Amino acid sequence: MSTTSTTTPSIWRIKTTDSGVLTVLMQGEQDGLEVYSGSKEDRNDGHWVPVPPVPGGLTINTGDMLQVWSNDLYQAAEHRVRASRDRVRYSAPFFYNPSYDTLVTPLTCYVTCYDELSIQDDNVSNEESDKTAIK
Repeated sequence: MSTTSTTTPSIWRIKTTDSGVLTVLMQGEQDGLEVYSGSKEDRNDGHWVPVPPVPGGLTINTGDMLQVWSNDLYQAAEHRVRASRDRVRYSAPFFYNPSYDTLVTPLTCYVTCYDELSIQDDNVSNEESDKTAIK
């Protein structure tokens, strides 16, 4: 139910984050999606930024589960949609979620599993392991 008067051109929907890992969104042609630039609007540390649709493009939102798995390194994107009384807005989301019985906890090795590594080091390491595998 909307409490917005009929003279208001836009209706703001409730801000939200997506519960899964990633959301892949094809927005369609109409604008209206906004993402919060800070950590969360309740902390008042950012502002709402429009995410204009790009023809043929996809918008990717990180979700709550990725935030947990990464131990807050990746934050779930707080977003909202402005609906118009005058225009129809279509979007097609794909929600990437693990199965319902997945235990979601921070990955303990997320920061400490890997030593600092450059692309060059990784290529040398791969070449050495290839040589070892051939022997």
